[in-house]
Amino acid sequence: MRSGTPAAGLALTAAMLCSAAVPAHAQAVHAAADLILTGGRVRTPAGWAEALAVRQGVIVAVGDAASVRLSQGPKTAIVDLRGGTVLPGLHDTHVHPLDGGITARRCKVPQGSDLAATQRLVKACASRARPDEWILGGQWDAPALGGIPDRRALDAIAAARTANGFSGLMHNVGHCTFV
Repeated sequence: MRSGTPAAGLALTAAMLCSAAVPAHAQAVHAAADLILTGGRVRTPAGWAEALAVRQGVIVAVGDAASVRLSQGPKTAIVDLRGGTVLPGLHDTHVHPLDGGITARRCKVPQGSDLAATQRLVKACASRARPDEWILGGQWDAPALGGIPDRRALDAIAAARTANGFSGLMHNVGHCTFV
């Protein structure tokens, strides 16, 4: 696996979501790692390390490059960080704090809701709104809905509202609207 490929990016993201690991020299490896990140700096609660190993989405070894390489098996993907840095934990550098507060007051559609659940929730929100009030809300995601939705899915449950006003559901990442 080459550094910079989508798979490497996914693996790196999975590794970054983990926040604790056992030092490589203290970890008895029973199964090979799926991924080793090496050739850079890895931030740990104890300071800095050179490399880390990941198995099934969990960091299983952190330490100097030689110790972490003991986790390598024949199918282990090796990503050369080329001097880059890995920061374990959840790091969101693209947030919308104001939108978060506004969204909390709108029609809430839990991420992962299928089309029928989304329609039920929007219909319930529409029933509580004034006739001239826009129905706004969100958190839909295309895979859960079975594809990219169009307005017919909203018209099926709130046709009068979409004809007289506006109904719109924001995508789960906030960059497109289903109207």
